[in-house]
Amino acid sequence: MTLLEMLDRRNQAVSEAKGLNDGAMNEGRNFSKSEKSRYDGLMGEIRDLNEQITRAQELRAIENDLSKSQGTRATQYETLDGGVPIPEGAIVLRPEQRFSDFVPRP
Repeated sequence: MTLLEMLDRRNQAVSEAKGLNDGAMNEGRNFSKSEKSRYDGLMGEIRDLNEQITRAQELRAIENDLSKSQGTRATQYETLDGGVPIPEGAIVLRPEQRFSDFVPRP
């Protein structure tokens, strides 16, 4: 399931749980046995989805950080500022990066 699908499913489950709760509250009663069972199941699903969503978002953030922090390989069409061609396969660092950031330290 994609992150978007998980978010959508969680929203559906929250909406259904809220509907069950609002219905019982508006009628001034507790849940019936079947409503309680359904509500508890929805809340368990919401908790599980929250954990999965958190993991997916953490991994996405880490992947984004990694892609921003690592130099990229030049393609045959890239040029430096001023139009100087970059040899294909050369490692290109962003202005905020230093070569020493990528060399293991003893």
